[in-house]
Amino acid sequence: MYYTTGFRRDEIQDLAALVHKQDQRNATGLRRPWPPILGLFWSVVITLAYLRGNRVQWELAETYGVSQSTVSRAIAGVTPLLAQALRSVVPTAEELRADRQYIIDGTLLPCWSWTAIPGLWSGKHRTTGVVVQVAATLDLTSVTCLSASPRADGARRGGPVCRRGRRAGRSAGCR
Repeated sequence: MYYTTGFRRDEIQDLAALVHKQDQRNATGLRRPWPPILGLFWSVVITLAYLRGNRVQWELAETYGVSQSTVSRAIAGVTPLLAQALRSVVPTAEELRADRQYIIDGTLLPCWSWTAIPGLWSGKHRTTGVVVQVAATLDLTSVTCLSASPRADGARRGGPVCRRGRRAGRSAGCR
């Protein structure tokens, strides 16, 4: 499980508990956002495997013995809850240590082409996806995701994070 998700079983159980707690906060009286056939734990596992390796949903469906649509529902249901649950532990540029040097870079995580969310289009890459900005120390002992949400107009650049980092007196590898 570690090699497909990047997490140990106990860490996945902790993440599942955070997702469940987040779902309780968002409770609207409707059914759970993850498929009942998988349950919360396996929905989190499938979502983590999908996010870590950008695996094809059909492949995940075959691996876990369910349909592709079940995998799709698990990913769609768990991903926003996981993002909300982890929002408090993802630092902003201002929260990075001022006495360290960082390399800041961004990458596009490809995703399905959702027409209802125009902010997912990346003109630079000419495809849909979520741009994440990552800060890493020069010795790679600390790697942090700074931003992972598209703007409404679809434009994402490393500039705002880098400028804030420079204002705070940090050395940042920015163009």
